[in-house]
Amino acid sequence: MKTKIKIAVIAMIGLGLGTKAQEKVMTENGAKPYFIYKEGKIGIGTISPNAKLDVRGNISITGSEEKNDSYISQLKFINLYTTTSPMASIGVKTRKSVIAPFDYSNIVFNTSNGYNTLSEKMRIADNGNVGIGTNTPESKLHIKGNSSMYSTIENTVGDSKIVMGAVTNRNIIYSRKLDNAPQVLKLQVSNENDFVINTNGKIGVGTTITGSHKLAVEGSIGAREIKVEGSGWSDFVFEKSYKLPSLENVEKHIEEKGHLKDIPSAEEVEKNGFYLGEMDAKLLQKIEELTLYTIQQEKEIKELKKQNSKVNKQQKELEELKTLVKNLLKTKN
Repeated sequence: MKTKIKIAVIAMIGLGLGTKAQEKVMTENGAKPYFIYKEGKIGIGTISPNAKLDVRGNISITGSEEKNDSYISQLKFINLYTTTSPMASIGVKTRKSVIAPFDYSNIVFNTSNGYNTLSEKMRIADNGNVGIGTNTPESKLHIKGNSSMYSTIENTVGDSKIVMGAVTNRNIIYSRKLDNAPQVLKLQVSNENDFVINTNGKIGVGTTITGSHKLAVEGSIGAREIKVEGSGWSDFVFEKSYKLPSLENVEKHIEEKGHLKDIPSAEEVEKNGFYLGEMDAKLLQKIEELTLYTIQQEKEIKELKKQNSKVNKQQKELEELKTLVKNLLKTKN
């Protein structure tokens, strides 16, 4: 305790001495110099101070506060050229609980808003969570604000940066080069190309090669339902002007090509794939054509049934006539 008082007193004395004056104070046991004032600089634990105050060792700043979320101690930075009010500060706040006087402490960083008023900008909580814009951070990094908020991670060597933000009614993540030119964005779990958004806005899952597609997937897709929006549906088959191919021509095309007309062959599908919407429309066209064939056949069957009924009736009448003639011949004889 005496040593602390002695150092404080001599520090004040040293501040009043000329820039060339020196004052040394030994520790209690007569060890190496503990305090020095030299050329306008104060050294504690060193005889060669490099700043106005150079401390080699631990510094203890003590305060006493019982109010909830109040400063125990605070280090303020003031620019006397402009104002006597602090421009920034670093402080330690404590929170009071019923169980103990101080159950945990936070480190708080403040800056001035330009009107001589300090406001909290960042806080490190006792659990290691960091809050920016909030004094109760809920995660390792919690950023909060009442307008558009952005966080940037920048790699100057790799010429890239990623920006994450929360704006009105939506959240955003975008990847850029340092000059803000678009950069590929990858979300990686187990593979480098698990989820890739290219600079042209196209998405690849398991691949970076999207071709002309907005979404390219290397692998299978599982879904309960898929909706394809498009035009060019096949109801034109039911228009009166549509010329339904004859079954003879259908048979001839199958014998020559090995597949239905307007439907790609197995080799073409294997090489080029097919568009789902377009293929569904072509398959519907064939189903509608098949429906027309069925309707035609139904009409033909009904007509054949009518003709068959007439033939049967005529056959019956013929049999009756034969019987009548036979009976007449018997009566005459």
